[in-house]
Amino acid sequence: MKHLIRLNEAEGIDIERILDLATRMETSPELFQNELAGRSVGLFFQKPSTRLRFAFEVGVAQLGGTTSLFRTSDLQLSRGESLADTARVLSNYLDAIVIRGGTQQDLLDFVQFGKIPVINGLTAKYYPVGAQGAAYTIKKKLGTLDGRKLAYVGDGNNIAHSLMLMCPKSGMDISVISPEWYQPSPDVVEEGEALAKKAGTAFEITDDINAVSGADVIFTDVWTSMGMEEERDERLQAFQGYQVNRKMLEMTGGKPMVLHCMPVRRGEEISAEVAAESEIYENAANLLHVAKAILYYLL
Repeated sequence: MKHLIRLNEAEGIDIERILDLATRMETSPELFQNELAGRSVGLFFQKPSTRLRFAFEVGVAQLGGTTSLFRTSDLQLSRGESLADTARVLSNYLDAIVIRGGTQQDLLDFVQFGKIPVINGLTAKYYPVGAQGAAYTIKKKLGTLDGRKLAYVGDGNNIAHSLMLMCPKSGMDISVISPEWYQPSPDVVEEGEALAKKAGTAFEITDDINAVSGADVIFTDVWTSMGMEEERDERLQAFQGYQVNRKMLEMTGGKPMVLHCMPVRRGEEISAEVAAESEIYENAANLLHVAKAILYYLL
């Protein structure tokens, strides 16, 4: 049984296979409309969601299955029942579960004690579904991932971590450009470097925005993620000079795609002008096809 927790080497997730499935599901949806008939997918969402929630709810429905959306407050977890017991019990009712907003350990506990595929719908450290959504958008637009360069500009957060693992496995170079105190976790950097060395791709962590040079894709995210609102003023100050704007696009020496996993804070991490010309809405739409492909692949 496979799970999507980190997109690391040990999981053995075939990214190219998922992207190919997403293409088929977008172009020939009628061929897959009953693939999840009689199956139920749990959506254990502990944080708000717009895109991911509807991507999975609508995606499961289009594949003929059903979903159950719930939070901790809806379960006996809120009254002290163990996660181990919860995972064992839910495995009797569900065929897969998407968990958003828990810790990495929560996901690992579900993997250990449950008996269904577990999908990481976002933790503080990783967002593998978002990274694969970006990969699909890039492939649709540019035709291939191999040999492309992605520059991630902004907070070294969960989506940055997942892109750092996804890019080398897809043949892409990556530069993560963040202020010194907001760079990615050292353990993920070490893992990404090892993947890049194995794949023969470039891998760079820097605070120098000139590293966007040669980028085919610029990816950014909010400077203040959910749960970090008290740090907002400090972060706005720290990230000055890291806005994705017209000047930064010109620094690439080309015409890069611009992606953002949303929600967008125009005037902060990205200028309104660049946001209006970007592929952010296409990327959001593509999350539906990727969510369907992930479920089909795991089930």
